[in-house]
Amino acid sequence: MSGNQIFSFSLENVFREAAGKIDKIASRLDAEMQYVPTKHDIEALKRKFLTYCSSVSSYLHYFSRKEIRQMCYCINSLIDFEKEGQSVSEKRVEIFINLLRNNWSKRYLRPLCRFMLSDWDKMLRHKNFHSFILNEIKKSNSGIKFISKINTYMHFFSYAGAKYLGSYLKQNKKTLADCVEMLGLRKKNITYSYFRNVMIYYYSEAEAMDDSFEEYMELCDSNETRKVILPQLIADIDEKERSAPALWQKQKEILKSLAIKYIGMPKDILWNVAADAPDKAKENIKKAMNIVRRWITQQYIDVVFNKLMRDEKRACFWKKYAGSIDNFKVVGGDNTRSVINNEFKGIDIQEHYIPVLRRRKYSVYNYEIVAFIMWIRDRKIIEFSDTGNALFVYVESEWKTLSWSSVPELKMKNCRGLIGRNGYNDSGRLIHSFGWQDKLQYWLQNKLNIFPD
Repeated sequence: MSGNQIFSFSLENVFREAAGKIDKIASRLDAEMQYVPTKHDIEALKRKFLTYCSSVSSYLHYFSRKEIRQMCYCINSLIDFEKEGQSVSEKRVEIFINLLRNNWSKRYLRPLCRFMLSDWDKMLRHKNFHSFILNEIKKSNSGIKFISKINTYMHFFSYAGAKYLGSYLKQNKKTLADCVEMLGLRKKNITYSYFRNVMIYYYSEAEAMDDSFEEYMELCDSNETRKVILPQLIADIDEKERSAPALWQKQKEILKSLAIKYIGMPKDILWNVAADAPDKAKENIKKAMNIVRRWITQQYIDVVFNKLMRDEKRACFWKKYAGSIDNFKVVGGDNTRSVINNEFKGIDIQEHYIPVLRRRKYSVYNYEIVAFIMWIRDRKIIEFSDTGNALFVYVESEWKTLSWSSVPELKMKNCRGLIGRNGYNDSGRLIHSFGWQDKLQYWLQNKLNIFPD
């Protein structure tokens, strides 16, 4: 090797060959990009396609193969699946299938496959379109890696394919990242609608919900994607947890913490989707928000009654009504704050905690009296930890007269009974004596029209 020669001849050949490959890839990308339509192109194609759909004679509106290939990149714009009625979108899908069939080119496959994976739910609503794409994949000998992989694993892309793949991954102890790689795609493609469905089946079993789920959430770098995935799983796990609490408790806690981490505390301002999102998506996220709110309320009830008041019976009773509690506050001193902080790490407790101004002393030591205030309909219901353990129910006019200087002063003096001789009162005091659960349940049912969740 001469003094001026830095690399050996064989190494120079390696560099030259690599540079040639990069040039070829760049050329392919440039060639592909010319078919990805601009916003202006999409508007023009949409106008032409809609005219074509309403025309008596299709010959009046000829489409070149370049235009059809461009249309394959903007199917959602041509066929507004959500805003148009099912019959209208179905008709347009059939027209588009015929257009593809009569002018077929294997170059349509790449964008069509991308559409199938990224909009899996829409695809399944139009079975003819789904079948058409799969049939063309079967007939093709595409050199594109992910298309050939789809051909190899065709059963995973059938109508119930996402469920099959979810089961396959669980049985073979593979992750969703393995699944994406197996199909010749990149990690960023894990946000496709198809993989969201795979994930929901994958994590819908008790033994599957583990640390890998949080890893999946990290890969889903879009909050909109998370707002699709989490609500579906939250609703599914909630239903299962009601029938078998011990089996699903871990999964419930994982989902609750991740929902708070990635979406936020259950408030309307955070738990929402785009204004133009499908009604079903809006219903799902609202339902999930209410479930998470109920889960958090149940956790507070568990901590307050079992750890601060040490009364399991009251904990069991109020957990059944957690979904009807509109808001709540825990009133207590430093020990109360410490216990709540330890139980709710990562959650700002200020929204549900009120510090007392002074403590009430018992014998030779300070004993913190804790109050748990629940807003239910137009009433305020307060449970206390001190001797007597009576609960107090207030209407708004009574509530405004209470002092907040200490917990005992939240008890109205000379308060009548909640259940009197003549029936149920609007407000009052109820002692936790024998049969109090039945009395309180009947009062909630008759006065507030509230039943257990």
